[in-house]
Amino acid sequence: TSASHKKKAKKAKESKNKRTDKTPKMATLDSKKLDGIVSQYGGNNAAVSVVPVESTDTYDSQQAKAKYVAAGLYLPVYLASHEIGNGDAESDADTAMRTMDNQAANDAIDAIGGLSSLNDWLSDSGYSATSFEREFGDVDSSNEGWENYTSASDAANMLASVAQQGDAGLLEYDLASEGVTAPGGTTINGHRGKGLKNSYNFFVIVKGAKGTAAVVVMTENLGQSGAVSLTNAVLNEVNADILQ
Repeated sequence: TSASHKKKAKKAKESKNKRTDKTPKMATLDSKKLDGIVSQYGGNNAAVSVVPVESTDTYDSQQAKAKYVAAGLYLPVYLASHEIGNGDAESDADTAMRTMDNQAANDAIDAIGGLSSLNDWLSDSGYSATSFEREFGDVDSSNEGWENYTSASDAANMLASVAQQGDAGLLEYDLASEGVTAPGGTTINGHRGKGLKNSYNFFVIVKGAKGTAAVVVMTENLGQSGAVSLTNAVLNEVNADILQ
C-alpha cells in the first residue's frame, strides 16, 4: 500500500541519515601507544609519562614508574620552595626554573632547610620514586655513588602541577635548540637534562587547541638524537590524540 511504501521510505531515510551524520570516533591516547613508540627507541632505556592538565587521566609507558637519573629536574625545588619556603627560596627557585641555573637551585634548597627538607616534602607529597642525595652539578658526589632519582610518572605529575598553577611560562629553555619541535598548532615550554650516567631527559608542557599536557621523556644511553626523536614522536601523538 501507499502508506506502507511511505513508512519504508521514511525508515530508509532515517537509516541513511544515521550513517552520514555519524561522526568518526575520536582518537585517544593510551599506554599501549606510548609503549609502541618507546619500543622503537630502546625499550628499557626510556620511560614516558603524559598527564593532561585539565583531567585526572595519566598515560604511562611500561617503565614510567622506574627510577631514572633526575638530570634537569628543577620542578620539586620550585614546588617545595613555594609551598614551604620563604621569599629567598621562592626567588632562587624562580631563577632556577627560568634559567636552569644549578647554583640558584642549590640556594633554594638551602633556604628551605637542605636536602633532608626537600626529601621530606617529596615523601609527604606522594612522589615516592623521587629522592635527592646530592646538590645540582655536584659531579664528584655523583661519581662516588650519590645520585638524584625520579620517575617519569613523578616528574609528569610535578610538571602538571606547575602548569595548573599557571607557571608554565617559567620554563624558558629553548627546546628547539635541541631539536624538539612543537607540533602544528601547539606551543611548548620545557627543560632539558643531560649528562650524568648517560641520561638525556625532556620535561615539556605542550598546549594545543583543546587543552594542555605535561609530557616527560626520560632516557639513558640513547644520546641526544635518540631522546629528541622519541620526544618529538610522543609530542606528535599527544597532539593528535588529545590536544586537537
